[in-house]
Amino acid sequence: LVAGGRRWENGRTLRVCLFGGNPTVAELVRQAAAEWNNYSGVKLDFGPTGTWYNCLAPNGYYQIRIGFDSPGYWSVLGNDSETRLHALSPSMNLSGFNRRYSPEVLSPEVVLAQAQPYHIAVIKHEFGHALGLLHEHQNPSLNCRNEIKWTGPDNVYQYFSGSPNFWNASQVDRNLGFV
Repeated sequence: LVAGGRRWENGRTLRVCLFGGNPTVAELVRQAAAEWNNYSGVKLDFGPTGTWYNCLAPNGYYQIRIGFDSPGYWSVLGNDSETRLHALSPSMNLSGFNRRYSPEVLSPEVVLAQAQPYHIAVIKHEFGHALGLLHEHQNPSLNCRNEIKWTGPDNVYQYFSGSPNFWNASQVDRNLGFV
């Protein structure tokens, strides 16, 4: 499910930078997210091999800007990173990945093989949003809304209010409700 006018133009190269990265997390993000280059009409540019783009570099401009300090895992949709955010604001957040995947823990050479599969899936998921994709359950023709527990004990609002999302009710509605 694509967010219409928020998707990037075909043929565009999107530069990806990190706020406070390190060689290991940069390589993990590069390898996990680069799979989108096989399926998308845009290309992701993570910087020269063996390094990464620093979001705070002078004269740099980046379409996808990854932070690690805010709570949770999230990404703005598509070109909202250009049209709705300041150029020095993160457009994606991978809370704590820069500490969890540091050179002191894993080397860049083995990080993808030894990273937690859940974290690889999180990176791919958030890059899907960065490319302009919505959640599949937001498609009204699939009728997934009826399968979500909206009220009572252990409802969707309670679940997503905790780690790693920390969403309030309006964020749950925006991420799980129909488009």
